[in-house]
Amino acid sequence: MLIRTMEQIEAEGRVISIGYGKATAVRLLTKADGLNFSISEARGSKAGASTLWYKNHWEGNLVLEGSLEVTDKTTGEAHLLGPGGLYLVGPGDPHHLKTLTDVHAISVFDPPLTGKEDHDADGAYPPTGSLPPGPGAV
Repeated sequence: MLIRTMEQIEAEGRVISIGYGKATAVRLLTKADGLNFSISEARGSKAGASTLWYKNHWEGNLVLEGSLEVTDKTTGEAHLLGPGGLYLVGPGDPHHLKTLTDVHAISVFDPPLTGKEDHDADGAYPPTGSLPPGPGAV
């Protein structure tokens, strides 16, 4: 069993700036926890926008509060998401993310993040393990 408090998480330096300084992530579970995934809490401010491409990871996001627009950079298709909305992006999904209000979301990464990653010029994080096959793979 693993138990952590927000006070412990903050003291361990697990609260970081992401999205080119436009959002904050709380790294709740990381690669060091020995799992095949990591979990983060993300908070973005209204009118934040980032172009991202998780070439080395799968990222699932569940919107808890607020609204955002995620646009597939390959097709141009835009999706408006609010509380309860879920989106999954991975190696084939360069996308643009725009927060329309303050947003609070939970993100799951596979392979797990170390917790200190920063986005590169493409909006990706560096590899942290073997990339699983993803949706539709059996």
